[in-house]
Amino acid sequence: MLAFYLQILAPIALSFIFVKRKKYFWILMPILLVLTCVAAYFIREDWLNDVFGNFGYFIFYILGYSFAGVSVFLLFDISAFPKLYLVTLALLAQNFSHHLFNLIMRIVNVPLTSQYNEVWCLVLLGAIYVCFYSIYFYFFILRLGKRGYDSLPGALTLITTLTFLVVMIFMGVYIRHIKTEMFDNHFFGIFYETYSVLLDLLIIFISLGIFSIARLKIDNDELELRLMLERKYYKTAKRNLEQINIKCHDLKHQINALKSLEDSEIKTQTIKELEKEVSIYENIAKTGNETIDCVITEKALLCHDEGILLTVMADGTQLSFLKHNEIYSLLGNLLDNAIEASLKIEDEEKRIISLKIFEKNNIKTISVINYYDKEVDWLSNGLPKTSKKGRGHGFGTKSVKYIVEKHDGVLSYDYSNNLFSVNIVFLNK
Repeated sequence: MLAFYLQILAPIALSFIFVKRKKYFWILMPILLVLTCVAAYFIREDWLNDVFGNFGYFIFYILGYSFAGVSVFLLFDISAFPKLYLVTLALLAQNFSHHLFNLIMRIVNVPLTSQYNEVWCLVLLGAIYVCFYSIYFYFFILRLGKRGYDSLPGALTLITTLTFLVVMIFMGVYIRHIKTEMFDNHFFGIFYETYSVLLDLLIIFISLGIFSIARLKIDNDELELRLMLERKYYKTAKRNLEQINIKCHDLKHQINALKSLEDSEIKTQTIKELEKEVSIYENIAKTGNETIDCVITEKALLCHDEGILLTVMADGTQLSFLKHNEIYSLLGNLLDNAIEASLKIEDEEKRIISLKIFEKNNIKTISVINYYDKEVDWLSNGLPKTSKKGRGHGFGTKSVKYIVEKHDGVLSYDYSNNLFSVNIVFLNK
């Protein structure tokens, strides 16, 4: 059983090389390897066959695949769907390599009993595994690690692929161990191994093809969002320009009127009001990230209309690892929550929001602080309770938490001295 388990362990290890490990990974992994060796010593095909008859062969393979699957679920910290999908594709890769080796052995007429006794056969077996696993790693796992596991195909593709794999494995066990007279026939053996190789390859190509289609859809969605943001930013910039033209026209008249006034309190107050009116245009963001600029500009205009002072110190390049939709959702929700809280402050001079995005000591930080003089209710999961009613309330806060955790960040809330702050930190990778 150990040799069988090692055959399926290699593609599984390659499939999960970029997956986040659980905190006890390096403790549990050696324990699982020891259990594997112990199980391999006691659980053998011939022993299971003596106890359970022909059904023992199926039990042998079920135990091997199940142990590999359970190990993966215990060691890696991602959701069940991508885990199962990666295990399925890894087993397909192993099944293909195994049947390709058997096909070559059939063609050169090497008996089944001699396949693992000849040195050149073992070298060929190793070469096949190394070559195909390298191809599998480069064309699927490496690209998947860069694109993210949200680009995997849907549940229907997984169910279809898994069903084909299970049927092929059980059919192989049935033909090889039960219908041995068919399996020993040279021509039928070539036909069966060729059929298995082609079907394995077809399923793998279909899965990878659907993966590419799914990735293309995500890219298209990202492009559409980017275009939407560019259109939105253009409209915002156009709106700003129109307001500036109007303000400039009004300022000409007000400045001319001021010239006729003597130095007085009225003149000083008027100048202060003009400075306050002009200050909003200083909030037209230029952070180095157009998505952040779009969010800040949009929220700055809203803050100005509501009498809220928004101060920004942001290096937009620090969030370049986030997607456009993630940035828009993350900052948009944070600022919307701060604006909502500020509007509840009766003292208008305390309607102040501070946004900072910076990098220090290899740590990227997003900080949003606003004044708040009410009680804050907390949910059991540590999130602040929203005051919004109706369907979908609280979704923005959950969306922020999801995006932060997706990129291995840390989200924290704090409320003290009537200041409510949200801090998000990401470690540079």
